[in-house]
Amino acid sequence: PRFQARRAGQFALIASLAALRGMPDHPAYSASKAGVLAYGEGVRAALRTNGIAVSVILPGYFASALDDQWHGPKPLAMPLDRMADRVASAIRRRVGRVSIPRRLGLALRLLALLPSGLGDRLIAMNRLTYQPGDGP
Repeated sequence: PRFQARRAGQFALIASLAALRGMPDHPAYSASKAGVLAYGEGVRAALRTNGIAVSVILPGYFASALDDQWHGPKPLAMPLDRMADRVASAIRRRVGRVSIPRRLGLALRLLALLPSGLGDRLIAMNRLTYQPGDGP
């Protein structure tokens, strides 16, 4: 309400690149992040004429204590500080939606254009899955 009264403001929602494609080892996580993405895009569209910016951030893999608990390939993973810099930059630029890294976001969007069976096989072939580890 304060943003609307001022007709200015910004907020950011953190989703995940997992929002772009249901992954076999964590479908509930993918679904929850897809919900964040859809909500953010809807709110952004609703508030666009009020001067309120909404950014939806779709991070991929980055080094963190949580990430250390997962095993398997982590395509285009980056250090936490680099991810944080990219997120901060997107927010400063008031980007509506950003995939970090862009290449992985593009690959997942292209994957969504394929017939589902082919997309499922490509996910399996390229091992774009991971399993939770025992953790610290």
